[in-house]
This record gives sequence, C-alpha cells and structure tokens, in this order.
Amino acid sequence: TACRVPVLSVSENYLLGTLRGPAQSMAEAPEDDIPTQQAAGRSPTLRELDQVPGVAPIWYRLGLQLGVRIYDLDVIEKNYPRDADICKIKMFAEWQRSDTNPTYEKLVRALSAVGKRKLAESVCSA
Repeated sequence: TACRVPVLSVSENYLLGTLRGPAQSMAEAPEDDIPTQQAAGRSPTLRELDQVPGVAPIWYRLGLQLGVRIYDLDVIEKNYPRDADICKIKMFAEWQRSDTNPTYEKLVRALSAVGKRKLAESVCSA
C-alpha cells in the first residue's frame, strides 16, 4: 500500500486557515494526492520518528492529532518544559503505547492536519 498525503476539503482548509492565519494556509495549500514509497500500514519505530525533522516545535499539536490524551501531553510538557526534542520523542512514545496500530498513514494525516503537508510528503517518501 502506498502512503498518500491527504487532500483537505474546502471546509478543512478554511478551518486550518483560521487557526494558522491566511498567509500560512495559502503557502501550504494542499495539491493532489501524492503516491509515495513508504508503506502506509507499517508502524514507524521510535528511532524513525525521532528522525522526522521539524516536529519539535509542533509536538503538542501533532500529539493531539495523533490521539494522544491532553493529560499525557500536559504531563510531558510539565516534565520537560525547556526541551521540545525530548517532548517530541516522549509524545511519539505515548502515541505508540496508546494507539493499537500507530502507522505512517496516521502520522502523515496528522502532519497534514497541523499544516505540515511538505513534511508529510517527506515522511512518505523516506
């Protein structure tokens, strides 16, 4: 199965545009689905997740999109208040622990949902 970066609907684009602001939403507007090489159903390892660039600044929002509980994200943030890289890996570890099937497909969808389409594309093509 090929990994695909999802195309957001008009309403999803509008919602993300209001959350991120018009300049950012226009710059990151999704294009067509892009077939990629990464197996969508495969679970990424923590080592692979740690290598995904650009996640540290958005780790909390990404965690929410991945279904990590707010309580768990708050605990991570409280325990590591000045280290976004550690927060990122702890969030990914919690996602893998709490999700019965953490896959690249879910990661790509979550990255797209937080406005990181190009990053989602790079994850798929890795």
